[in-house]
Amino acid sequence: MENSKLSEHLFKKGKFSTPIHNIFKDTDRDDSWIYGRMPEYIWMALILQAGTRKVQIKKCIDILSGLSEIVKDSDSLFLPKMSDIFRLSDEQQKSFYRLLESMDLVADLKPLTVVFTSQSSIFNNYVCGYTLPIKTRIGILQKCLESLSDKESDLTNDVKFLIVFMAFHSVKLKVAFDGSMIPEAIRSYPTLEPGDSKLGMYSSSIRATEQVLVATGSKFDDSLVGSFWKHMTLLSDCELISMEIKNENQFNLMDYKTCVHDTLKYYVDVFQAEEPLDEKVLVLLGIAVYAYKRIVELADHNLGNTISGRSIVRGLCENYVMMKYLLKEVADPRHKNIWREFQYYGVGQYKLIYERYREDDKMIEHGHVNFEYIDALVSEFTDKEFVEMDTKYFGNETIRNKFKEVGEDSLWKYNYDYDSQFEHGFWGAIRESSLLKCTNPSHQFHDIPDIENEQKLPDVSNDAKKIMDKILAILKQEFGSDRA
Repeated sequence: MENSKLSEHLFKKGKFSTPIHNIFKDTDRDDSWIYGRMPEYIWMALILQAGTRKVQIKKCIDILSGLSEIVKDSDSLFLPKMSDIFRLSDEQQKSFYRLLESMDLVADLKPLTVVFTSQSSIFNNYVCGYTLPIKTRIGILQKCLESLSDKESDLTNDVKFLIVFMAFHSVKLKVAFDGSMIPEAIRSYPTLEPGDSKLGMYSSSIRATEQVLVATGSKFDDSLVGSFWKHMTLLSDCELISMEIKNENQFNLMDYKTCVHDTLKYYVDVFQAEEPLDEKVLVLLGIAVYAYKRIVELADHNLGNTISGRSIVRGLCENYVMMKYLLKEVADPRHKNIWREFQYYGVGQYKLIYERYREDDKMIEHGHVNFEYIDALVSEFTDKEFVEMDTKYFGNETIRNKFKEVGEDSLWKYNYDYDSQFEHGFWGAIRESSLLKCTNPSHQFHDIPDIENEQKLPDVSNDAKKIMDKILAILKQEFGSDRA
């Protein structure tokens, strides 16, 4: 199934939803193929992978036809789930295993004895898994899981075909297949070879039909599924991998840091000598030097491949956009002095932090916030009783809108929003930076916290340089080329 484009999503109440998600709800994890359904049907997969595909599919069809006959006088089973087979009467179970014996297929189920240990004494008596070494049984299950974990693998498609086959032939389940290709697929699927275009078409229809049967059939057995995954997880070790995506820098970051320093020093020297009271120059240079200090941190502490590096790029983006926003708003008559407003907005934020501290009368020992110092900064230019505390973002616009207003929406889309995931510690950023993938299918390809810091993120230095260059370009534009 082709994935829908972002433009095709429905945006409602702050959320993007795919077209199909507005029609069908997501499958619950307990009913998902890999976790909830596949353990119920793995017994057929073991038979399928034990020989030639066409031969084994024919054997499974015969088994399911025989199983339907065994249970035809009861309401106990219409899908070939292992949990339902375990719940059959003793005589029905014995008939089922005798059928397997007659086709010389019991041995194919021996691996299941390491995961289904107490579900059925009849199963244990007939299958006799102890005749096969545990390591061998685990290896066979592992190989089977590798294929079944791919929801569109040939083995998965074959198993789902058998599920639909039994439902199609069940007298207890009446399914309206009128107008569908399922009847044709049931007839033709077993005769086709992998790679045949018709097989691909039938497989897609069969997968969709099997998904519908989830709602039709009984709930999957939590005990059986839980037992399966518990034993498979404990019987094998994690196999961890880390990703390292290299994006080589085309420059030397330490040399670049020196170059930025020399450029900014020139501007600062001129500011001190010629315009020490110019608030526009002060604000723009203040923002630029703050951005430069982030470059210094990036270079001196080798933070390019780190979470902190992403915080640096996010800060640089905001510095650059704020500079462009201030220059855009300077001519707006609503602002008497945009440069002073920006300073007092930030001072007001510091005042709010201190006033909370003073109001609560708290003692915070060994913290990194020097409350007395920030209080002194608030009163630097005027009595703090005249300093307002604005809880809205500066300029009464969201940061997203500021990016749009100054023509930098792409920077928000492809840098700022991504780096903000790391700043907030959202799960996407946690998954990328702090978790390793286990490639063991018996562990459901789960994630493991990267306590040894093996995962390395792509270097942010190229992006940091591009944004810092944009900041320097603003200074050159505003203060003349003779200062570049």
